[in-house]
Amino acid sequence: MVYIQNISALLQLFLFSVCFGLKPEIVLEQVLFEGGSQGEVYAYRIPVATLTPKGTVVVYVEARKYSRADAKSKFLAGRSSVDGGYNWSDMAFLVSDLVTNDGINLGATLYNAEQSELLIMFTVCAHRLCKGGVTSNYMLKSVDDGISWQPPVDISKANPALFNYSWTAGPGYGIQKKLEPHRGRLVVCGHTVNENYHGLDCIISDDQGVTWKRGASQPSLPKYGTIKSGGFFASEVQIVELKNGSILFNARNALKYQCACRIILRSDDGGDTIAFDSIYFDATLVDPTDAGAILLHGDYLFFSNAANASARKNITLRWSENEGKTWDGALSIYPGEAAYSTLTSVDENHVAVVYERSMNGKSDAGSIWFTLVKIN
Repeated sequence: MVYIQNISALLQLFLFSVCFGLKPEIVLEQVLFEGGSQGEVYAYRIPVATLTPKGTVVVYVEARKYSRADAKSKFLAGRSSVDGGYNWSDMAFLVSDLVTNDGINLGATLYNAEQSELLIMFTVCAHRLCKGGVTSNYMLKSVDDGISWQPPVDISKANPALFNYSWTAGPGYGIQKKLEPHRGRLVVCGHTVNENYHGLDCIISDDQGVTWKRGASQPSLPKYGTIKSGGFFASEVQIVELKNGSILFNARNALKYQCACRIILRSDDGGDTIAFDSIYFDATLVDPTDAGAILLHGDYLFFSNAANASARKNITLRWSENEGKTWDGALSIYPGEAAYSTLTSVDENHVAVVYERSMNGKSDAGSIWFTLVKIN
């Protein structure tokens, strides 16, 4: 009889989920980094986050020392939580570019499960902001869930294809493929901007990050020369591996080609190429040309961004049961002025939205907030 009652309860739960879908709700909100008050940093921007296999939630950001501007000097700062986001470590500064103009540009984080390594990818002297210098791509590595870090490695020096490669990862996270094709491969995607070429580009490693090469690429249209407002340019991008082993891309539509919404792309060969016939524009995912995020958590694909066609505000979480073909619901995270966001799993029944939010009512977002969302 107990067995029958348990089956009945499971059936009721199944019928509830089928009939009513997810019912996410916010259970915790807190500021993790606040400009002007922590470390004498003017503003914090560009959050990236992930969950390690040990259950540690890690968040890393650009700590912009003297200005909110992209081209000014920065620290790379981080915090971590081992209890689901309720309590956090003290802020740590991982890397400093001293007073370099256009120094650190973050970037992406990912976990190499085969080597038990937490990685951070960042760029120094990126694209058009670099005043006559050489662009270098760096990798930071931790083997203790971010408690300590090895010295950053300039992967541009060891990989000729990346030398002076004006590419910036993410922002968000890279992936390690769990399925074929290319199971175990590390894939990190971002965008390239220089005088002659704009495009969405990926780098890949098949030897656990020892060496890297260029992978999938989707150039702008036109591929070379000047592109104007209304042109096609998929830039800042987030990726996930789907259950069939393909890679889904969700990219910023930098020049609002066809719509003020997100560009969707796919790779079916493990990140070597992008299937041109897979590209489409998701009109539901309205976007003001901003960084958004996708996360595959259980059977659902989650998406977050500033859901507004013209202004960076209204951080919203959406979810889909069919890998983004349609969207089942939306949850308002913060309706005010806010910009870049990222997503991470926290545990089986919680995800987190980490996002830039304005400071003290000012229009220049400079604080980083953590919102914990209970899924069911």
